[in-house]
Amino acid sequence: MGSHERYCHRCGLSLVGGYSESEPEERKGSSFKPLLIFLLIVGLVSGACYLIFNTPAGSVVGIEDEHITFVKNGSPVSYPDITYDEAFSEFFGNTSWEYFVSDKGLDVVEFHGDCMYYDTEITVTIQLVLDMDDGTFEMEYDAFNDVPQSVFMSYSLITKVFEDY
Repeated sequence: MGSHERYCHRCGLSLVGGYSESEPEERKGSSFKPLLIFLLIVGLVSGACYLIFNTPAGSVVGIEDEHITFVKNGSPVSYPDITYDEAFSEFFGNTSWEYFVSDKGLDVVEFHGDCMYYDTEITVTIQLVLDMDDGTFEMEYDAFNDVPQSVFMSYSLITKVFEDY
């Protein structure tokens, strides 16, 4: 058998066995395709798992959670004609809303937004605890740049937000 007969002229497989540096180029790269396909599949599965496990139960990507909608559509007793969504959207910049269940099993909607406080831009975090059965919620936590605020400051902030609307 001559040196040109050591490989199949159709598929490039070695007729002798083993791997040699003299194998044709098209044969050397053939193991790259299965690896590429494997990595592509792993990437797709990983992405799907991320979406499934990082999306709150019962929610659909791109659709707002019912707990967040519940808070946004709510109004304080003192300002029944103004929703939290209306007042917060106008008062704060870079707003975001998130729903989660606390370690104590409470439904919590967390709001983040930027505003000015004594000529300094700060980020405000507000956590509202929901009672979906009663149809109510109340502020449980308020922080300015991650510094917790007193109950007085929390209610002063809410009053300012709704008065400015």
